[in-house]
Amino acid sequence: MRKFRSLFFIMLVITMMMGNTETVKADTDYSGAKPSKTVTTQKQLKEALKDENIGTIIIKPKKKTTFDFNGIETSKDIHIHLSKATVKNLDKADTGWITLIVSNQKELDKAVGMSNIVKIRVETDNKEKFVLKEHASSNVIINTPNSSWTLNDTAWHVEIENLKNGTRTDNAGNKIGIEGDVKKVTVGPKAVDTVIQIYQEPVSKSVSINVKGKLKTLEMYSTTPVKITFSENTTTDYVFINNYTEEKFNLTVNGNKQKVGSGFLNTEGKVLSYEELIADYNAKNGNR
Repeated sequence: MRKFRSLFFIMLVITMMMGNTETVKADTDYSGAKPSKTVTTQKQLKEALKDENIGTIIIKPKKKTTFDFNGIETSKDIHIHLSKATVKNLDKADTGWITLIVSNQKELDKAVGMSNIVKIRVETDNKEKFVLKEHASSNVIINTPNSSWTLNDTAWHVEIENLKNGTRTDNAGNKIGIEGDVKKVTVGPKAVDTVIQIYQEPVSKSVSINVKGKLKTLEMYSTTPVKITFSENTTTDYVFINNYTEEKFNLTVNGNKQKVGSGFLNTEGKVLSYEELIADYNAKNGNR
């Protein structure tokens, strides 16, 4: 049984190392050099769709307006502000890249339930409490510097552009990209296999991560200092650190600071090689 457990753990480690090679950047510009056009009515939308010189269509009505996408075929990048726009029949359209822009919980709930969406951008300076209540098959991009977030379900990818004065708690095991300032990230007790990606350029002062559940992987695309605090009852055993930079970065674990590259972080704060990881696991589990 012990040999079986050890073999199973080795297979799990290999899966961790090979299963996190995908790099996701949530807000790629697909419109090229073509200009954008803001429309406020269905008629203007149809005209913009026919104009080959327009790359991006921004739907932003001044009053509550319904836009019907039934039968629409386009590869244009379409941004829809849901504050005053009602969208019908997106599931009956053949569209390219659709981004929904929302600013409150009601609009977020509405956006998550819509089909054929590539990105949901959440933008507000207000102090809001956002909750991702159900699965979002799209990217969720967060630009809400003063808000708090709780992720109770997964999105295809979550990108933090600005959460400078706010916090984010993951209870579902999301893949989180951090490009801008964030006060604190918490891996909640129910989270399984959360992945955190650090993209910040220029380098931020630090990113603080409080780990209660299972943090699977930390991917470093910049040398931003990272502070990790493991709770006493964390379900994390090891964190795979995949450092894509050519430099070591400052990692502080439970108050102890060190410079590290790639490796496997245990909850005592030691970064292990693959061989050290196997030995550490066997020692903790009584395997030979």
